[in-house]
Amino acid sequence: MNNHLVQLLKKWHPERDTRLWVLATVYKTIGPSYRKAGAMMLFNDLGQHYGLLSGGCLEADIQRQAARVMRSKRSLTVCYVMKTISLSNWVSAVAAQCAFYCNLSSLN
Repeated sequence: MNNHLVQLLKKWHPERDTRLWVLATVYKTIGPSYRKAGAMMLFNDLGQHYGLLSGGCLEADIQRQAARVMRSKRSLTVCYVMKTISLSNWVSAVAAQCAFYCNLSSLN
């Protein structure tokens, strides 16, 4: 993760004063998830993003939430809950649930 942070800082630092930036940080997960607590992703006001939080499943919505933070200059916490149900001949229903908590903060 340390190398990932260095890469994010290299993207942010040269444009820190000329662009609006939001840092999204996973702070809690429950159940299976692509990334665990501590994962980070950067968004800017050009619609660019750096990093990955969910393997591509939630990034579009997280980017919409980041745009809200840029407009309001207020931090935001979002939680995504996913539930899958699997039916088979042997088991009537098996449910797997996971939750993904993310804080989005303005860096301006």
